[in-house]
Amino acid sequence: MANPLICEAVIFDLDGTLVATDQFWIPAARAATRRVFAERGITLEQPSGNEWMRLVGYPMRVGLKIVLPDLDDESMDALHDACIEEEEKELRKGRAALLPGCREMLQDLTDRGVQLGIASNCGKDYLTHMMEALGLSQWIQEARCLDSPGICNKSEMVADLLLHFGTKHAVMIGDRAGDMVAGRASGLPCIAYTGAFGDPIDAMDADAEIVHLEDLVGVLSSPAFTKANS
Repeated sequence: MANPLICEAVIFDLDGTLVATDQFWIPAARAATRRVFAERGITLEQPSGNEWMRLVGYPMRVGLKIVLPDLDDESMDALHDACIEEEEKELRKGRAALLPGCREMLQDLTDRGVQLGIASNCGKDYLTHMMEALGLSQWIQEARCLDSPGICNKSEMVADLLLHFGTKHAVMIGDRAGDMVAGRASGLPCIAYTGAFGDPIDAMDADAEIVHLEDLVGVLSSPAFTKANS
């Protein structure tokens, strides 16, 4: 008989945790930057693919400031809008995909009766597209983003999801230090996913690490993790 899970609910980050964001974000960001730089006569160096992936998980404006700190405010506004436009073009082409093992992992948790939620620093339209186009709505019962009513940050998303689920017996899963901060704010144990393009494990305050999404259920049911977080 399988070991019981520690939690009644699991809250996931979206980009880089469930979704292979690099497949559409890098070409979108490059196209937007080429367009805005050409229109405005900007001669700054184009960020690399790895640098573009550094901002995934942050609100768009915050992330753009990380990779292009010397860009003036007016050009930053233009780039922000262009990135959204180009990203929407890529998504309409069907470029979005779930990360390896995601589908099987979500189905396994669903079969075990675990409530599943998403907390993402994205907008409503983006979240809706991912839920529908990638079929996430068949597993994810509730999702929150920066456009959700009364929400200002990811910590508030997590707290609101716990209130909706009616439990504090939950675990936060993400690939950024900010995901761990959001989970800790509600007193949750946190698991870092380091198999894609997120922060290194030593930058995250995590109780456990997984490199493959299909290993999550094993961690949640392991006696060591259960004892440490019960």
